[in-house]
Amino acid sequence: MPEPKIAQARNWSTKRRYEEAVKKVRLEGWTQAEAAKQYGVDRSHLNKKIKALEEEEKAAADAAAARLAEGRDHDPWIQQRRRIGTRTEFYQRYFGNTVCPDCEKHHEDPPHHLAMREVLASDAKRILINCPPYHSKSTEVTVRDTVYDICANPNSRTLIISQSLPFAQTFGYAIQDLLTNHELYEGAAGNLIEDYGPFKPSEDAVWSANRFYVAGRTTAEKDPTVQLLGVGGQIYGRRADKIKFDDIATTANQRNPEQVLKMLEWIDKMALNRIGAKKGQAIWVGTRVNAGDIYSYLQSRPGYEVLKFPAVVDEASQEMLWPDHFGYDQAVMYRGEMSPADFQLVFQQVDMPGMSASFPPELLEETYDTQRVVGHFDPSWRLVAGLDPAGPTKDSGYTSFTLMGVDLETGVRYIIDQQAFKSMKAPAMMEFMWEWTRQYPLFEWRVETNGIQAQLFQYNRELIQEMAKIGVRITPHKTGSNKWDPQFGVEGIAPLMSAGLWSIPWGNKPSQERMTPMVHEFASFPMGATSDRVMSTWFCEVGAKELLNRAHLPMFDQRMRVPDRVKRRRQLVSFEDRQIRRVPVGEQRLGHVTAAGNMRRQTVGTPSRILEEYGPEPEEQPMNIDPRIWLPGDPVNGG
Repeated sequence: MPEPKIAQARNWSTKRRYEEAVKKVRLEGWTQAEAAKQYGVDRSHLNKKIKALEEEEKAAADAAAARLAEGRDHDPWIQQRRRIGTRTEFYQRYFGNTVCPDCEKHHEDPPHHLAMREVLASDAKRILINCPPYHSKSTEVTVRDTVYDICANPNSRTLIISQSLPFAQTFGYAIQDLLTNHELYEGAAGNLIEDYGPFKPSEDAVWSANRFYVAGRTTAEKDPTVQLLGVGGQIYGRRADKIKFDDIATTANQRNPEQVLKMLEWIDKMALNRIGAKKGQAIWVGTRVNAGDIYSYLQSRPGYEVLKFPAVVDEASQEMLWPDHFGYDQAVMYRGEMSPADFQLVFQQVDMPGMSASFPPELLEETYDTQRVVGHFDPSWRLVAGLDPAGPTKDSGYTSFTLMGVDLETGVRYIIDQQAFKSMKAPAMMEFMWEWTRQYPLFEWRVETNGIQAQLFQYNRELIQEMAKIGVRITPHKTGSNKWDPQFGVEGIAPLMSAGLWSIPWGNKPSQERMTPMVHEFASFPMGATSDRVMSTWFCEVGAKELLNRAHLPMFDQRMRVPDRVKRRRQLVSFEDRQIRRVPVGEQRLGHVTAAGNMRRQTVGTPSRILEEYGPEPEEQPMNIDPRIWLPGDPVNGG
């Protein structure tokens, strides 16, 4: 039946419009708002009708369970029927006749399935399973394990979430089929419908495609036995014993870090609070889609049990994870159709293979400083803040702030803090800039001024002038192809890390949680999406390079046309040792100074030639400086 137009639907009777709206919501996954708008009904009344129908179904299920148990309470076998053994025993009894549709034969349990069952039976509260395609991860974890839980305890409540509602509903159909179709057990050692059922409250009962209740429930809870949901959708009910996230990541919804963080926020705030803190279990099972996907975030969280299964276990011996079903020749075929990096990620669970990784995990781990926490800095460092602004709309990205300290003596860069905010408006952005400026002795703000950001800061004279009054300058940064430069771009940070010139605060759990998003975004560069956190950090690095160059490059600009008589009169003032010394002309061309202001000599030709051309160097003279006025340690160039 074609979908009615709104005008046509409004000609129907009120009863019919509500009936059709209820069907769309319960059977086809429409939202209540969509159904109410399409059929011209009141949303609040539609919600009441749906809730009333669910309560009727639950009451029918409870009544059927009561009728089933009537007169059989004294049957000793019935009293023990929930003792169903281990998952492997259960699967071998009821699914031992299953024929693989691809291989047209029954497979014995592969080792990775046994490993999955072991972790599912454990006390782990958070489980992450990454498995290559064609290895029956969803059948094992999402379908059969849910059926096992229902047979073990009809009061169990499972929430299954996938990349979309239609995709999640396919798991619901498979579970319902196992609970109602006797033909599936022909040739098996047992029939779980006969042993543990019936599961359907009545023969004519209609199970929704989105959620359903099984017969035999003995609790007054209104939460469905199984609820199917697309990631980001509305969760009905209050609690679940298990939440299973099956293949929630796709190339479309993991395209950039903003989408990943948005999904992670929904998971943390909307989904995970539906399970109990002590008994609830959250399970993620899926295939990797890119280096910075949701699974890369989850696997680094403390307390998460992580299982990773590579399709090719050993390349030299061609040992496979499941050779009876997915052989080495198939792996070779897929490897030839994909880039090496994609194959390693999708089939081998390796994020950044070989030399393609600009910031491999082992390199990033070397930067973890367990002696520092977020906010720690040394007063001798120069502090540079980087800002990568984004728009204020809901579709805008994240505005990222990074604070870096630079030790001008050693060249070590210290990450002090980093924060990112979604859809941050200009007033809030300015206020946060002032918050850091008041909290830390900043030397400079490095702000990206591409596009609209240029107008935001170029014409904001009040901000620039007020910052200047307290000694903080705002330097615009124009991002272009320079970010890909191997020496001066983002990847130029990698050699600094390997040389021990980078420090990320890692001294406590809050610091690790604050820095983990930045670490993940560096790990996905450049194969993953270019992220705001990486960019704001790079702005700080550009500022750090300039500070260090000022400390070590020639003091006197060679482009300045200065007569020799003036050059011979130039002097260097050192506030560290209160000395004044004349700067020979040769050093003015090739000499350089340290951060403390002391001149380092570089040989220009032979000493005799220097003496012949420039004359003897004058003796150092003590400075007549009032210590109440001049601050030691602040280098000043003599005129």
